[in-house]
Amino acid sequence: MRVYREVPMWWYGIVLACSFAMAMATCYTGHSQLPWWALIVALLLSALIFPFVIVYAVTGFSTDTQLLAQMLGSALVPRNSQANMYFTLYGYNSVTQARGLTRDLKMGQYTKLPPRVTFTVQTVGTIIGAILQLVIMKASLPESIINNQREILLSVQGTNIWSGQQVQSYNSQAVTWGALAESMYGPGTQYFIIPMSIIIGLFVPVPFWIAHKFFPKMHFNAAVTPITCWCLGYLSVGINSSVFTTMLIALFSQYYLRRYRATWFRKVSSADDLLLTSAELTVT
Repeated sequence: MRVYREVPMWWYGIVLACSFAMAMATCYTGHSQLPWWALIVALLLSALIFPFVIVYAVTGFSTDTQLLAQMLGSALVPRNSQANMYFTLYGYNSVTQARGLTRDLKMGQYTKLPPRVTFTVQTVGTIIGAILQLVIMKASLPESIINNQREILLSVQGTNIWSGQQVQSYNSQAVTWGALAESMYGPGTQYFIIPMSIIIGLFVPVPFWIAHKFFPKMHFNAAVTPITCWCLGYLSVGINSSVFTTMLIALFSQYYLRRYRATWFRKVSSADDLLLTSAELTVT
């Protein structure tokens, strides 16, 4: 990889400047009701959160910070669900896009692709994808997905092909945090524990840190509290039988194969994620 030239910083600077200009234009031409200063705060929030992607790089687990963006958006622009939706878009989705860019650049490094080629393909693919998304989903076209599948997209259950679950959930969260935040999540309300969970989460690692100081051989420092808390929350809703299968695969590959079949594990570990992803797509 040393023979390839790295992507210069001014390339990223141009992308940042163009993206910021388009974001500002979108907020005002789309009547988002999000002030210009709130947009800047949202982008600064995403820049502040992005270093936490190191947890994803080490463990493969991505911390969901959407709730944090929605809480901050409701505090900056209260009682405005539409502004909250745009604030979350730029305060949370920007981190997701940056994480994908970093992941693809690392994959390009593993596959010996020139960094400039990887960067160019990512940029062009994003532009083409945005244009196709606009054309396919545009409601003014008679054959658009929104017109042809409108009833299914508005239904709660959807089908095995079409579902509006993510969009409906995104809209519902924007309404609750944007328009109803004080009455639903304020002090003395039923869901006040949700914003308080951020403060509680700050103290969750403390017992493990203290236990490691007194019992260093017990490896309490290996406890990753963000993943533990996320899994506990995941087990409380919906159909979560997939967690059992995930644990079986993890124990088999990361414990048995890694410890007792180390040579074979090193050969196939790089393709393990691709195999599981392909199997998931096949089942879907």
